[in-house]
Amino acid sequence: MVTSAFIGLKNERLMVEIAKPGTVYAGSRFDWTGFITQVYLDKKHTFCAYEDVVPGLGSGGIGFCNDFGLNTPIGYDEAAVGEGYMKIGIGTVIKQEGHKGGTHMLAMRIAENAEITYRYGETFAEFKAVNPEINGYKAELEKKITIEDNTMTIDYKLSNTGSKHISTEEYIHNFVCVDGQYVGPNYKVEVAFKPDEKMLEMSKARQPEFEYKDGVITFNKTFEGRAFYAKGFEVKECGGAHWKLTEANSGCSVSETDSFAAPYMACWGTKYVFSPEAFIQIELDPGEEMTWSRSYKFED
Repeated sequence: MVTSAFIGLKNERLMVEIAKPGTVYAGSRFDWTGFITQVYLDKKHTFCAYEDVVPGLGSGGIGFCNDFGLNTPIGYDEAAVGEGYMKIGIGTVIKQEGHKGGTHMLAMRIAENAEITYRYGETFAEFKAVNPEINGYKAELEKKITIEDNTMTIDYKLSNTGSKHISTEEYIHNFVCVDGQYVGPNYKVEVAFKPDEKMLEMSKARQPEFEYKDGVITFNKTFEGRAFYAKGFEVKECGGAHWKLTEANSGCSVSETDSFAAPYMACWGTKYVFSPEAFIQIELDPGEEMTWSRSYKFED
């Protein structure tokens, strides 16, 4: 009997589609738990997209999918080429030739999967991933996704169950595209950070359509050519959203409000998708745990 590859959450305002672990996505970059592939608002608006419309390009990201260790993969520096290191929510992956900012994220061979269990109801889904021990590193991740009215909340609990300190970061690569509308003058993104000037210049050189002023990202025409990337460490301390994206044709918006102060933020995008990212720093001694949450509000 063939079963669905998706978990579906539903209330009066939202429908959320979540891929079951290891089905739609079984790669070595994104956490397999809570891999959210689509969000529907009021049965007429969508907010998620594939990273790239061309099959096989990109990292396999879809919608709201998170990643541990983009800049500091756990145990990567200690592992020799051909040895394993830990990717939370995935398992033990084999280090190959390359560098931390590039090939460690993609096309890695997974030597041993994390043990993942899950359960769900109409308005919630809970996941637990137990990573196997590798070189003294071991972790357990618990994640709960809930929906209430027009808000989706993701709660995390990460426990260091190994013998070594864990130092890493987590973020969600929000692959947002409202109603399939390509990115252009119809999009406005309010962000709580100021991009690094040098990186901003590089982004504008790669993608002249990209503009930033006073905390607002806009686009002077629909993208053509290369992707842009902007990153900044000047993040405003605010009780509100780390970012809010509005699409003019639909009148829809989505915003992310977090339980933590992000030490840095970034934005990445192409003509197909826009991805604002708020990072959280993780420092855990053996036996310690930490919790945090991200809430997304969808409006029209």
